[in-house]
This record gives sequence, structure tokens and C-alpha cells, in this order.
Amino acid sequence: MKYGRRAEAIVTDTYIEDITGADDGAPVVLYYVDYAFTYKSVRQFGTFYLDDKVLADQISVWDKVPIKFVAFDPTQNDVRMRSLLKVLKK
Repeated sequence: MKYGRRAEAIVTDTYIEDITGADDGAPVVLYYVDYAFTYKSVRQFGTFYLDDKVLADQISVWDKVPIKFVAFDPTQNDVRMRSLLKVLKK
């Protein structure tokens, strides 16, 4: 999504998925983050993942994450990863 409205969402949950051994047996762990935001009085939800444990450990429930969404269809939303990484690497 190249364009869209920018906002901040609140982290609602974090969890881990271990998919080790899927193809070549290499250890793969994904750190998922669920978030929620409100637009025009309607609650919207989204999820993103990180594959870096150090970065994922810096995110906890109730933290704010930068997102972007399509104004006419806010179900199409995504985290602004560059902005998030700048905040986490400080």
C-alpha cells in the first residue's frame, strides 16, 4: 500500500509461531503482533510479524505502532515498518 492515511494503533496481543522444519529444517520463528485502531467510530484490527527476536521483545501490549490504512476501506491496513524500526532501534 503506497498511499493511505497515517495513524497510530495500540498493540493488543503478541505471540510466537515456530515453523521450524517446514522445508529444510532450518529454525524459523515468527513474532506476531496484533493491533487495533478506531476510524469513524468503528474498531479495526490488523496483524504483522517480525523475524527478529530483539526487535519483537521491545514491543508489548498497549504500545503504540505507526500504521497506514485506506480511508474508504480501513480493513486494508498495514504497519509502517520503517517508522516502527526507527522507534525500536533508538
